Amino acid sequence: MRTNLFALNAILFVCAASLLFGGCSAGSTPNNNLPAGFALSVTPEVMNALPGERCVLLTTVRETGGPPYPSPVEIGASCPGAEVAVENPSIVPGEVAEITIIPNAHAASQLDPGGPEPDYILSALVTATRGSTTRAAGVQLNIITGFDDQLAPTATEMRGMFTGWLAENHPELGITPQTQWMATMPSPVLVVEHYLYFNDEWEMHVMWHMMIPPYDWVRVELRRRFEETTYSLAYEISSRTAQPPLEPVPIDPMNTLWR
Repeated sequence: MRTNLFALNAILFVCAASLLFGGCSAGSTPNNNLPAGFALSVTPEVMNALPGERCVLLTTVRETGGPPYPSPVEIGASCPGAEVAVENPSIVPGEVAEITIIPNAHAASQLDPGGPEPDYILSALVTATRGSTTRAAGVQLNIITGFDDQLAPTATEMRGMFTGWLAENHPELGITPQTQWMATMPSPVLVVEHYLYFNDEWEMHVMWHMMIPPYDWVRVELRRRFEETTYSLAYEISSRTAQPPLEPVPIDPMNTLWR
């Protein structure tokens, strides 16, 4: 009887110590009330932008240790001198929050365009909060003035060279000539023109080569919003003025996000 009593006391002591010091035995479960570390990532960290146009940042988080934490991370953002909106603000690893920043056009009207680039700089702050833990990242927007959006009609025409073909050949994407898009003009570059479109599911990057045939290619790249941080699909028409007209063909997308 004494031996059994001693063994029972020993077992009770071990179990109490295990509970006190976070041990052990089979059947124990992680304490999910403890804060788990996470890291914040924002893409891009620096970008050129035009007043009045949408600048879309992509934000993700990843766990940095400990058991998976059941609560999402809340994303916020601010940028003096601009309008700011956050879409899909509660995320877990594998999801993407989008931050749209629109630099105020009236601030640019007070500047003298044509000077050294950029004309002025805006600083955005992105925050990620879970419980009592907050991470922050800064983004620099180099604002370039003196450009009017004269590309919209041409960009719409270039987009239309793909939407009918996508509807017929890739109906699973849900893109048709009737799909409604929100458009924005990124900062211009020479030789190759760029335009960005957004709907509820997709970001479409349209680009075309300002050269004579047969070098007048046009391409589109697609990214699944709130899921991907780079383009996953791309198609090209090798010459947009070829006769008879050429159909799009799949190509590898760029490994960087166009902004």
